[in-house]
Amino acid sequence: MLPVNTINRLLTNFQEFEVSGVIIDLNVDHFYLFEIIKKIRERFPKLYIMMMADGKIGEKEHQQVIETGVQDFFVKPMSYEKILFHLKSGLKQRKKYLQKRAENYSNQIVRKMISE
Repeated sequence: MLPVNTINRLLTNFQEFEVSGVIIDLNVDHFYLFEIIKKIRERFPKLYIMMMADGKIGEKEHQQVIETGVQDFFVKPMSYEKILFHLKSGLKQRKKYLQKRAENYSNQIVRKMISE
């Protein structure tokens, strides 16, 4: 886990390190947060994205969280152990999903080759 305190540093880390998951604070002071998350999702479709927030969030914000492709959401305060559990669990589920997707894609290619 590598903490960053700015969106720019986050994007730089994607280039410097092999990143599997990210936890983004909804309360980060950035006007374009949801647009940035959408762009991250487009550029890194395999990335597991979690989001956290202070207290209760509104219906509109909750909808935006879902629409941007965030896979997990929790409300602070939350213990380090629980966050780590969510992250490990989410990465494991994401890995299974990607493996299944790769198998399906491989099967489609083989079927196409056989039918030609």
